[in-house]
Amino acid sequence: MESGKTYGKIQFVDNRGDTSVAITRPTISPVNLLGVKLTVAKINAAFDDPGYWDNGDALEKCGPLLHELGHVLRDLGFKGGDFQQNDDDNAVNLHNSSLIRDNCLK
Repeated sequence: MESGKTYGKIQFVDNRGDTSVAITRPTISPVNLLGVKLTVAKINAAFDDPGYWDNGDALEKCGPLLHELGHVLRDLGFKGGDFQQNDDDNAVNLHNSSLIRDNCLK
């Protein structure tokens, strides 16, 4: 997925000043006109920023990556589980992160 060929791409970007660790969305592409087929997950790699992804140990870094991959799966049509796609609301975002932590990082 990192190279951006089959399902989209993961980018590590310098979003200095943005408190978000990451964001995932469908790509703006003619391929997506008949349904989402490509997504982009952008991970905030701005060193020493409040939303900096690499601000912890390996286990802490896995959480945001798995969280964003949950959004990728939803974008691509996956329907199972309790993960919610629209987590702009902080309570929903925390719910999604708790699902990842409780089911994937123990």
